[in-house]
Amino acid sequence: MMQRDFPSTSDGHPVIGVSCHSALGVSTTALITQLKMLGAVPVILDWKNADAAHDAAHLDGVIVMGSPPDINPAEYGHAPHPQSGKMLGNDTPVFVDPKRADYENQMIDAALEHGVPFMSVCQGFQRLNVRLGATLHQHVPELLNSEDEYPTCQIKNDIPLFVPTKWIGIKQDSQLGRMGAQKGYFAPDSDASVDEDGVIWHYDNALHHQAVQMAGDGLMVNAVSEDGLIYGVEADPAGKYAGQFILGIQFHPEFSASMRSLDIMAAFTEAARDYARQHPHEERLSDGVHVSAQPSERSWRNLAEIPNTFIADAQNVEKVCVRKSSIEHAL
Repeated sequence: MMQRDFPSTSDGHPVIGVSCHSALGVSTTALITQLKMLGAVPVILDWKNADAAHDAAHLDGVIVMGSPPDINPAEYGHAPHPQSGKMLGNDTPVFVDPKRADYENQMIDAALEHGVPFMSVCQGFQRLNVRLGATLHQHVPELLNSEDEYPTCQIKNDIPLFVPTKWIGIKQDSQLGRMGAQKGYFAPDSDASVDEDGVIWHYDNALHHQAVQMAGDGLMVNAVSEDGLIYGVEADPAGKYAGQFILGIQFHPEFSASMRSLDIMAAFTEAARDYARQHPHEERLSDGVHVSAQPSERSWRNLAEIPNTFIADAQNVEKVCVRKSSIEHAL
């Protein structure tokens, strides 16, 4: 495995590792925008060649994002459903790249073992639970007896992801429940109201084909959609990860469909900032790996309004320009 240099944490700017399907996808670029606005230093992780344990030791926070292909059901010991791996309209099943699956599984292990703040979104949320022993519903339309071919995939119905479409009940007495409660611009006036059972009703987006069947070991469910799907998990305060920042959510906070989504991103970044203060990089680098103080710079003045993304490779840390013309992918 290759070992790479990373930028150093400095002046309260935590280094956040992002594992994603595509560095140029709209989901990734939206996430990078938010992280940079919050003062973090985002790093796109090279899951094709890298050592996850090495990477985790250099990071103040980890985010595992989604992916168009489904998780291979062999990972949780199930036979494939006839529609598993076919969300993209392909006849032959296509699953997550095995290299990415292996890297992210190792990253989950390392982050949780060392208490690195960890957040996972959409399929990343599913992977977190599967890694900790859970299984998935492989075809949500069948589960919901829905006439809509894509009841939980709004872009298939031409609804942009900054528009909320799904009611989500959030446990008020949970880490997620304490991450703000303001309604978004496109949400109805009743968004974020609390019912008599102490459930916060939150309105957000939906973009997924499969769903988590149960919380993974050491986690607890903190959010359920209006149609009964698990939409969030966090560290169980009575479990082995008690006190750690571990958050998995099925919806996509990077698209800011609600004010709570902004609060989620802010809470994660602050957790990473706290971790950086408590765990200085020089105390973590027992392997003697050099950490670059400054990544190399490139000037992209004509695209100054589009945030750059740090991407780490074996030689150095480069800035990769995200061009408007390249934003073609759903994830």
